[in-house]
Amino acid sequence: MQTNTTEFHQASIVEVSQHQAGQRLDNFLMAQFRELPKGRIYQMIRKGEVRVNKGRAKPTTRLEAGDLVRLPPVKMASKIEVEIPESAWHALQPTIIFENDDFLIIDKPSGLAVHKGSQVPFGIIEILKAFGGNDFYELVQRLDRATSGLLLIAKTGQALRQLQEHKLARTYELLVAGNWADQFSEKRTIITDPLDTENRQNGERHVIVSESGKPAETHFTCLDATDRISHLQADLQTGRTHQIRVHSAYQGFPLLGDNRYNPQFNPDKKEHQRLALHAVRLCFNLDGKAYEFESPLPIELHRLLAKS
Repeated sequence: MQTNTTEFHQASIVEVSQHQAGQRLDNFLMAQFRELPKGRIYQMIRKGEVRVNKGRAKPTTRLEAGDLVRLPPVKMASKIEVEIPESAWHALQPTIIFENDDFLIIDKPSGLAVHKGSQVPFGIIEILKAFGGNDFYELVQRLDRATSGLLLIAKTGQALRQLQEHKLARTYELLVAGNWADQFSEKRTIITDPLDTENRQNGERHVIVSESGKPAETHFTCLDATDRISHLQADLQTGRTHQIRVHSAYQGFPLLGDNRYNPQFNPDKKEHQRLALHAVRLCFNLDGKAYEFESPLPIELHRLLAKS
């Protein structure tokens, strides 16, 4: 397990690589300072702490190869580097369902982190960088550690930029507590509650519905419902942190296995052994070609439905 210490990073100059060329300044900085809140990133830019070729820049400034970006001094938690075991790569390989020169698709199991964090020594990105044989791997979209399903990872800077600039069509299936059909007579329900994604509880991110939050839109479709459990489909129109989980819970239908937003969470219950959220479909265009990938609902979630 890695050890966390507080480290003060001195100001530095970073040269933009070919892979990073065309990237927005804010996205570039988020990759440089993964542990910092987004609010601190934008504060750096706004106050002129970050400079591009010695001048001020906007969050939307597009970087070019060879640009020199001044990174300000920041205090961050530093981590002792952890050697990633080869067994992690062997476990990840069967989950790669598609790969070409531009991107790869992983059918991520629940419980596997997409990248390292304060309590996670390594994730999918670190495993790929250690064993994947390519010099560039970056997340196009994120899945929570507890969420399973389709994950898109770019293998070149150019592919990353194109995929970030074009809308991804993302569909999820989820199991929630309660009978959704009793409250919502229409089969399809559109939820647009704004979300405060920077809210914290006990130092951890805890997204809440707030009028001062960011716009968020989720389209829910009820696929099946009993008195105990409802099987829903969710199509994301925006991609806020924990969006599906918070939108559903705020309507009174928390996800099964959600230890953050389900007040009835009980780890001893079989139906709470994992978060009941799965990314079933992912559609996008790249270089004029349309791609569509699907992943069926995992067997353990089907079993919960069968027992309801």
